[in-house]
Amino acid sequence: MSSLRFDIIEVPSGKLLGTMNIRVTQRTSLAARDSRTWKHTIGLYPTSASGAARGVIASLKLNCGKSAKTKCTVTSAPGAKGLLVKKETSFPFALKSPGSKTLKHKETPVVTLKAAVGSPATGSLAQAATVRCDSVKGITTKAGGCVHPGYVPVFAMSRTDKNVKEAAQHVWDAQRKLKGHPGLPGVGKPLHRTTDKALIKKNRGKACPSSLPRPTGKSCDEYPFASTKEGGATGVFSRRMINEKHNSTAGGSKYLLKAYKDNRILNGDAFWVAIS
Repeated sequence: MSSLRFDIIEVPSGKLLGTMNIRVTQRTSLAARDSRTWKHTIGLYPTSASGAARGVIASLKLNCGKSAKTKCTVTSAPGAKGLLVKKETSFPFALKSPGSKTLKHKETPVVTLKAAVGSPATGSLAQAATVRCDSVKGITTKAGGCVHPGYVPVFAMSRTDKNVKEAAQHVWDAQRKLKGHPGLPGVGKPLHRTTDKALIKKNRGKACPSSLPRPTGKSCDEYPFASTKEGGATGVFSRRMINEKHNSTAGGSKYLLKAYKDNRILNGDAFWVAIS
């Protein structure tokens, strides 16, 4: 939330003819996970107005990117609207990211205010939160999707979940034992995904080498996950022989891989691991 002030000044006397103070809100709403579209709504809420500043007309536009290849497209935009004191006027925009490349968009709203007297005033508002859109293979199933990269998502498991309880217990213990408490929300630092196959192999080879004996029905579970930059190759890791099914399920399409897809966690992206 931000604010702006619109003064109407008589020229050449410099006399103040009126003032409007406006509270500005911006809300971004992302579309379904497989759509490179989103909505950006700007709200103008005049908290006070005096003199000639009563009855101001506002119009807005969004600047989003510098070139045709990286610029998002405004597919729907509102027209000019009158502002009333103590009432929010909404200006909804629909936007789309071009092509299929991974792109970051940071829209800059530009507002124009016009009163019954004087010339219109135009200025930029605070930039909106960054939106990142991608069509990365393995994440998307259709045209791609968008996220707020400033938000660090959370991968959650429960120690009472019969499908992964041994894996969840291992992570719980490891987060509290390991130096730096990797991935533990509010205590340690987040993990970062890696899609580097060589690094993933190196992580697994360090934490769970094939030379380690696996008891019947057990497999070697490691934390931090092999698919993170903080994995076994760093030398800071925990390993435990756990139920083989719990291990494979925890790292599979209904748990960790699902979290990667649902949150569009790309190579290098941060995420937390929360165990209940």
